[in-house]
Amino acid sequence: MKRILLLSMLLLLGACAYVDPSLTDQTEIITDAETRRSDLVVAVAPKAKSRKPLTALFYPFHIQQPTPDHKHLGRTFGQIFQNEWLRRRLFTTLEMDPQLTYYNKRRSLAEARRRGADLLILGFVPYFYAGSTLDDTAMTLQVNIYNVETGILLFSMAQSGRIEERIEEDWIYFRHRTRMSDSPFFRLVTDIAADMAVPVKSWLPDPDARPYSFAGNKGQIVTALTTPPNASQQDDAPGGSYSGTANGSGDSSTGMSDTPDNSGVQSQNGEDSAMERDLTQSGKDAPGVNLDIRFNLDKATIRPESYPLLDELARALKTPELKGKPIIVAGHTDSSASQRYNLTLSAKRADSVKKYLVMKHAIPPELIETVGYGESRPIADNDTEQGRMKNRRVEVRLAE
Repeated sequence: MKRILLLSMLLLLGACAYVDPSLTDQTEIITDAETRRSDLVVAVAPKAKSRKPLTALFYPFHIQQPTPDHKHLGRTFGQIFQNEWLRRRLFTTLEMDPQLTYYNKRRSLAEARRRGADLLILGFVPYFYAGSTLDDTAMTLQVNIYNVETGILLFSMAQSGRIEERIEEDWIYFRHRTRMSDSPFFRLVTDIAADMAVPVKSWLPDPDARPYSFAGNKGQIVTALTTPPNASQQDDAPGGSYSGTANGSGDSSTGMSDTPDNSGVQSQNGEDSAMERDLTQSGKDAPGVNLDIRFNLDKATIRPESYPLLDELARALKTPELKGKPIIVAGHTDSSASQRYNLTLSAKRADSVKKYLVMKHAIPPELIETVGYGESRPIADNDTEQGRMKNRRVEVRLAE
């Protein structure tokens, strides 16, 4: 019976590990050390979902624990974190300059404004311990996200992680050994970045949302703007869960400070579901429509052949079904130029559409919000002229 139990255990371990069988010595089973993470604490978060794609400036992590190579470590941790968020396509542009050094929030906000970013992301490392391949490796990360224009704290998140070394287990017939990671900090930072991406991605527009259909007259526009699209699946949180309180005002006094202490991260269980529901459902799946509005090359000037379609849009907005309802006008481009150039151009084109509706058709300007998506939301292949024409479009959707 003992042999059967041992064999079962051997098979179970062998299914998720490397097995080194031996006829003369004990069989050795080697498993990789797992990453253990605390619940993600979200102390501050916006309640309303952002309707705009945003750009962000990300500073290298500020290492608060005294260490001679703190700048190098801060750049390294920051690049690992940035790469994970780039992979998840959270922001239209996520810039990190490794030459930047954090001194205080005021100077960092000024730098972000100078670079034209919408958001400032500051990361802090209150505690870390490097055990390499011989001992435990542990760290705590805190990330604060600020609105650059107002300086308001939008997100404050913190999480701890650990990779533990375990003693070798001898089971007579075989022995079990835990293999430590060659890059423990890479694993920890990547896993924490993935967890922190969940609430932020829930707040931002979905980059994989189903594209709206095109319309060519008033009736089609009214139908599109009064028919909700199919609800999309919510993103599942990778790894651990997150918890915390959502502070709608973004008041930093209720969250964590810019220079948090070295205490461990405490989980606040039971409050995550309400916050996630607020972020993922607010403003989600709003009805919308695509319009084939043509502009002069590399300009925001509307071509005359597109005036009739804009007139149809204005007539649709004056129907009983849509009159008085706020809308978002979003500009899109193909990928022919740089991301930053396309983002600026698309925003100017959306502004041109708003100006046309206000000046010619007296649509109240307070009902129209504009945004530029640049090349970040393609609906066709940019490698063909036909695809690029589809991507150069104006999107109109309800703002509520």
